[in-house]
Amino acid sequence: MSVYKCVFLDWAFTLSNSLFWNHFNDPKHLHYPTLQIIQAILFGKNASFKGTSDWMRGKLSSEEVVAYICQQNPTFDPQFLLQELALSCSQMQFVSPLVPMYVRQLQAMGIRVAVATDNMDTFSRWTVPGMRLTTIFDDVLNSYDLKALKMDRDANGESAFFGNYLRTHQIQPGESVLIDDGNEEYGQIIRSFGIEYRQIEPRTGLVPELQKLLVALN
Repeated sequence: MSVYKCVFLDWAFTLSNSLFWNHFNDPKHLHYPTLQIIQAILFGKNASFKGTSDWMRGKLSSEEVVAYICQQNPTFDPQFLLQELALSCSQMQFVSPLVPMYVRQLQAMGIRVAVATDNMDTFSRWTVPGMRLTTIFDDVLNSYDLKALKMDRDANGESAFFGNYLRTHQIQPGESVLIDDGNEEYGQIIRSFGIEYRQIEPRTGLVPELQKLLVALN
């Protein structure tokens, strides 16, 4: 039996490389210029939108964010942008089609496998049902629903994101691991919550890491 009771897997650039409005991301696409403007407003180096953390902590909705984008560019149709955002989120893909197989192998060893993501309402509303993630993973933890990011601490200094889950499933320090593309400073915070941390290369590192983990656990 493994020492791990749970393996937590990050989403963005770990489980999936898919992005918002991903289907626009082709220079030949009619709405490719729209995507460039949206990205500049929301995530660019000099982005005017300052609410990304609030969005991920459940303080803003997708409707409110789309409304902000349209305020910055009144030529955009908010209904269309929201509709296409939902479409792109529902059609996200894993970094590899082998991911569900590796998840099943871990589960067959008696290990819970949970998505642990700093994400928006888009994830719970459209990605989870669109990809049927609840049929693959034991649990899905989204910062939007938990009102806390993975690095956040509660008033007692414990994890505001993982704490309740660890208590509910009686997972002690050292009995869980997070696989994520975050840096070492981020990893140190995760370890301070009693969760082991495995840093991977973004976009490409998950499958090799899962293979190494399965070999180590067998």
